[in-house]
Amino acid sequence: MILKFKTLSLICRKRVVNLRVELHKYLLILVILSFGMLDASAAHKSCSTHVFSLGAAKLMFDEHGHPCPELLQICYLTGMPPLDPHQHALQQINTWAQENFLRYHERWDTQTRRFDALAPQLLPLLDQLGLTQAYFPSCKQYRGAIVLGATLARVRLRLEYLAELWQQGIRFDDLYFLSSQRPLVKEEVLADDPLPPQILTESQMMCYVWEHLMAADMMKKSLHVHLICSAMKNMVRPNSIDTIQDWLCSSPPPGHYLVISNAPHIYRQDFAFQARIPEIYSIETVGPKTQTENMVLLLDELARLIFDLCTCLNK
Repeated sequence: MILKFKTLSLICRKRVVNLRVELHKYLLILVILSFGMLDASAAHKSCSTHVFSLGAAKLMFDEHGHPCPELLQICYLTGMPPLDPHQHALQQINTWAQENFLRYHERWDTQTRRFDALAPQLLPLLDQLGLTQAYFPSCKQYRGAIVLGATLARVRLRLEYLAELWQQGIRFDDLYFLSSQRPLVKEEVLADDPLPPQILTESQMMCYVWEHLMAADMMKKSLHVHLICSAMKNMVRPNSIDTIQDWLCSSPPPGHYLVISNAPHIYRQDFAFQARIPEIYSIETVGPKTQTENMVLLLDELARLIFDLCTCLNK
């Protein structure tokens, strides 16, 4: 009887020990999971903070994603309802912008003038945000310069601006044209200074403008020129992000690059670069001030920047 009791006692103790071991296992798993969740949460928070620190994002939002007063005023002036404090401000602003700010088809197509009456109020706010301003290089020497593709008039504007910078002493070793196989549109073909009939695409047009740019004669002798030509996708022209990714695929040397654009596109294209380039690269985007006061085109740029910001946060 005593032996049986001892045996039962040992069995009970063994079961208690086993239960304790299992309990410790479950507690350990819970601790690991909780740390994992904390790590994931911290990583997400760190990622959000990083995205909001890039380029124009840090001028429109703080590190927590709260919009600046100028951006809110622009949205409210155009009819956006008050923000719901229980929902993410950026997502609400993005929804409004995508539904109300986007242009009709392409920039060169005829646009509505639905926000023109608000121009006296909107233009100062857009200027305070920095969307319409000119930007200038902060350094004298860069690893390379990158000219972003555009329509004929803006390509000429950007290359002339680059030539002026060279004359002011800005130097770089390589020049990259980020172009595409986009067919030229009627406005480019029928321009005041028309292109030869054999020039059919944006890529060919950029090369032609460069070759015939008198102000760049001295610069041409000193540079290695690289043409990045992005393909059409199902008859849709490549956008800035496509050409940036193709530039990265060409394995340019690490270093600090000067990107040439023009307002109001500087903010959006600078953010597109900042959000996608590895740490071995750094960029600075510059260009002349905006030449349009068409509210639809200005707000369209704002909407596309906000959309890209949301896209990067959701990755």
